[in-house]
Amino acid sequence: MKIRFVHKKKDGNSVTYNIQKLPVILGREAENDIALSDKSVSRVHAEIFLEKDKLFIKDLGSHNGTYINGQEIKSSVLSNNDVVRLGKTYELMVMTGDQQADSFREEWDLTTKLISPEEIEAEANSEEKGELGTSTGSVLAFFQKAGNILENAFESEDIVSGILDLTFQIIPATRGFVLLVDPDTSEMIVQAQKFRSSESKQLQSSSYLSTTILDHAIKQGKAVLTLDAGRDERFGAAESVKNQQIRGAICVPLKGRTEILGAIYVHSGLSSHKFTVSDLKLLTAVGAEMGVAVENVRLYKDKIKSEKLAAVGQAIAGLSHCIKNILNGMEGGSFILQKGLDKEDDNSIREGWDILKRNSSRLKDLMLDMLAYSKPREPAYAEIDGNSIHEEVVGLLREKAKAKGVDLQFMPDKKLGKVKLDGKAIYRGLLNLVTNALDACPSEGGKVVVTTQLLPEGKHFQISIQDNGQGISEENLAKLGRAFFSTKGSEGTGLGLSVTYKVIEEHKGSVQVDSKVGIGTTFTVTLPVSGPLSS
Repeated sequence: MKIRFVHKKKDGNSVTYNIQKLPVILGREAENDIALSDKSVSRVHAEIFLEKDKLFIKDLGSHNGTYINGQEIKSSVLSNNDVVRLGKTYELMVMTGDQQADSFREEWDLTTKLISPEEIEAEANSEEKGELGTSTGSVLAFFQKAGNILENAFESEDIVSGILDLTFQIIPATRGFVLLVDPDTSEMIVQAQKFRSSESKQLQSSSYLSTTILDHAIKQGKAVLTLDAGRDERFGAAESVKNQQIRGAICVPLKGRTEILGAIYVHSGLSSHKFTVSDLKLLTAVGAEMGVAVENVRLYKDKIKSEKLAAVGQAIAGLSHCIKNILNGMEGGSFILQKGLDKEDDNSIREGWDILKRNSSRLKDLMLDMLAYSKPREPAYAEIDGNSIHEEVVGLLREKAKAKGVDLQFMPDKKLGKVKLDGKAIYRGLLNLVTNALDACPSEGGKVVVTTQLLPEGKHFQISIQDNGQGISEENLAKLGRAFFSTKGSEGTGLGLSVTYKVIEEHKGSVQVDSKVGIGTTFTVTLPVSGPLSS
């Protein structure tokens, strides 16, 4: 099988890798079969191999991922004309058979009546400086700066305005615009515009967008270069071209993975400012990167929006389910109470009243948990005895443990002295953990041990809550701390453990859970001794 990978560089040229033998390893390391000089590519990034006469690519645990036609993969079949992206930007086109590498290069839409083939060839091969000093060094600096903008900007407005400012540093444009398609109306909206300082106020007083040139580039999906739009057969008859005295103009579509997202448009009203083929190539290269960057921003925002909507839906569903369970309990208690009152049965009255009290307490706990979970909160630090708060929690739950037949023990570390904590918040968190441990234990032979320990480095201490209960499955371990998730069925609110995790996180602490089904569970909480100032 004849296999080649083609990398299109930002300057419009391409590099072809002819694969003689498989498998091959791709990455930044020089020892790899194909060494790629891109910082977003991992040292050992991916492997390409044959299996049952099919070509495969496998990601080797890279930091920034491996993608085929925009979709992240771990291992996948490769087909002819697939575009493989390694890391954030490095793209290779897969070619099998006798396909020509030249077919991967972008075709330029040039005004051939105004630029002769000889001029195009001379311009493409020239490394001399243009009017604004577009040497090889300045072009390299341009792409480095552009790369920083594209990599670090998180808003479309920052991307387009930053790239337009850079463009004016290297291309002899007098006016420039970046337009993006509004996702809701499909209209082209100006997101950034720039005028060279030498332009008069009169020239800046009106719009200078030629919709004729813009529409041509968008419909054709190709970059447009004209040296004199007024004499160009494609645009010369347009009123906007005549009225705005457009001479040279470049319009480059901003292409995403599947659609055109906008355009970058620059032109000059002065005949002395002459655009070149190199200017066209430079704008086309950066336009391709801009299109993907803008698309990534939109996809990220859409994802965040979807996640927020999903989280709201999940919260409403979880809350409704929890409140419904509590109300069902209260309704049952009311029924038993009313029945006891009607029959003057003291036992039924007490039973119904106990059910009402329990569910009323659950409703109160739910409201408190919702308040604690709903907003960030700075702990109210105070110096307290490190063991006393745990002893208080154990003392409160000792009767509950005794009633269930569970042996509840407290083993304090006597070396643990004063610590800085929000006592009320930590008390509530520990109460949740120890209560959960008691609930998990069997009615006979159950055991819960609460332990404190000052760590050897002296800056942190640990609280361990160990039980010999039913344990937690691997599937449920991954869900611990998630709002409205509970292993207690209708008995749990699904917020207690979430609040506990939040409290510990606000104290700059951590939680570790070790559990084996049928053996038991240990929660280990690590907290700073000296509050927020500890390292």
